[in-house]
Amino acid sequence: MPFFCGRFPFGLTRTHGVLLLIGLFLIVFQACGGANKTEEDCTHPSEMQPGKEPEPKPMARMMRAMYQQGEQMRKQIVAGEPISPEAYPLLNYHNQVPTDPSVLGSEFDQHHADFAKAWAELMNQPDTTHYNMMLQACVGCHQDHCPGPIKKIRKLSF
Repeated sequence: MPFFCGRFPFGLTRTHGVLLLIGLFLIVFQACGGANKTEEDCTHPSEMQPGKEPEPKPMARMMRAMYQQGEQMRKQIVAGEPISPEAYPLLNYHNQVPTDPSVLGSEFDQHHADFAKAWAELMNQPDTTHYNMMLQACVGCHQDHCPGPIKKIRKLSF
């Protein structure tokens, strides 16, 4: 007997069977919807409180500002407009309070030096190659510390 011809398995009525199917659909839909979320600021688990979004730390806020600068730089490079250190100053993110203080150290300092060098080269020669090199410096650090934003950073590249 076909599944929807008046009887549901396990002695369920049509109404209960339909409600069960709707419930299962909602559970699957909710689970799949959450799979696409990325962890942008690498919130430390000890700071999470039920029902309350944690306040991002200063370094996370500055990284978000850097991302916005990257979007704007990309638009200007595409349009052939000049970019300058005055319009896009090298933000002092490396001296800010991070979400996870354990990331600070010589490896983090080296990543900052790599980023600062790539940023300076981009300011001297604003083109797609140098822009992508600056983004790669971001990705290199995020591979070691806080991998959540990597996918978003890569979307900025040419």
